Amino acid sequence: MHKGHSHRFWERNLKPHIYVILSEAKNLSSEILRLRLRMTAILLGFLALLTFLTPYANAAREKTSEALFFDSGGAQALKAKKYEQALAEIDRLLKLRKKDPYLYKIKGIILLKMRKKSESRKWLKKALKLNPLDPQSRYYLALIDYREQKREAAKEQLRLIVENPDELGYYEEKAQRALGVIEAKLVGEQRKDRLWKVYGSYGYEYDDNVSLQSSVKIFKAGGDRNANRFTVRSGGTYDFFRSTAMRAGLGYSFSQSFHSDNLEEFNYRNHVLQTYFSYFTELFRHQIAMGTQYSFSHGTLDTHTFSSANTLLNWISVELLDHMMLSLYNSLSLIDFRDKGFDEGISSRDGWYNTTGIINTLYFSGKKRSISTAYEFGYNQTEGDNFDARVHAVRVILKSHLIEKIRGETSLSVLNDNHYNFAPIINRHDMHYDLDVKLIRPITRYIEFRIHYTFSKVHDFHAGALGQFQYDRHIVGGDVSFTY
Repeated sequence: MHKGHSHRFWERNLKPHIYVILSEAKNLSSEILRLRLRMTAILLGFLALLTFLTPYANAAREKTSEALFFDSGGAQALKAKKYEQALAEIDRLLKLRKKDPYLYKIKGIILLKMRKKSESRKWLKKALKLNPLDPQSRYYLALIDYREQKREAAKEQLRLIVENPDELGYYEEKAQRALGVIEAKLVGEQRKDRLWKVYGSYGYEYDDNVSLQSSVKIFKAGGDRNANRFTVRSGGTYDFFRSTAMRAGLGYSFSQSFHSDNLEEFNYRNHVLQTYFSYFTELFRHQIAMGTQYSFSHGTLDTHTFSSANTLLNWISVELLDHMMLSLYNSLSLIDFRDKGFDEGISSRDGWYNTTGIINTLYFSGKKRSISTAYEFGYNQTEGDNFDARVHAVRVILKSHLIEKIRGETSLSVLNDNHYNFAPIINRHDMHYDLDVKLIRPITRYIEFRIHYTFSKVHDFHAGALGQFQYDRHIVGGDVSFTY
């Protein structure tokens, strides 16, 4: 490569000069000629040396640590979440450059992504000691403080970023947003210091099939089926024990619906008493929450007792990965209905209702959006054979920030309800399809406004004989809710 370059330099630059000098030499004295030749030789030697060394000078320029990390494949491994490989490359480069703030910083970031917060803190502090104005190191150090519930320490780190912005202002903007989030969290924590909470809602709905009339023509009943419905709900909880790892308390809630269009018989009132316990811990660097709740509910339909239920709910949630939560739960209810039907051994709904489910939730876009997928299995054992059932259900739930302060929620569920002991020879086998859409807009810190639409469809596989259980239903409405 260098020979070719030197040859081109000779042909284009040096050779013409030599010919000119030789042609002029005839007219010059020998003394002047010797002097000129000597000066030309020195110049030519200098130019040749410069030409020869230039490629080596370019190659010898020292690469930045960032370039070395990229060339080694470490940056690509970090982007692909291959943290062990990226960490190995950092450790290799640190043997070559023992005090490099960039390598210290990247090692701290990798360790944080590996959930090794204490080690990450050590390396980020080393990076800041060598480069105190590096906003990225300070931002990740603030993130560690925040995750360890050291909110004031995190705020101090973020303030230093804002006071000493980087050239592009990228981390200054992130720090300002994070400060706003922490301030809101601190306000929320001040509210959480209260041992009690009250909540409620007031709403309106239009229901086009209150009485669940069949969509099969020969089974349709006369009379009104649609109505306006007004709803009221209120309640509260009180934590009689609370610590950083445990919480236990009591609660009560009340709800009431009022119908128009001569459908007052569907006015429903419900009282619920509950006690709860929850526990929070960390296992193998995974956040875990678990709890149990017992509740007793008593419902009335148009002033007459409808049902009473005792329910025990057990649950556990595990943060499997960053932004991924897995929850398991089991709900076991013993329900007693006032109306036993025409024959308790056939038509009574009294009995045990058991549901076990699993929900996986994935958060993204800074936890502004999430998608949940769920599966449930239910097994009901009742006094009347008609209501013994095996239930399988799947559900998908999407939650997302939309525009300004408005957020949306959508859920779609499919439920297979097999009444395997149904009295007639033809078993009752229903498929339920439900779609629910909500738009939510906060009004103040404690109050929000919601509008919703629900579509339900039940299809019976034997509609010709059991068409009374097949129906469609649309509900649209809104409510104002509060939590304090």
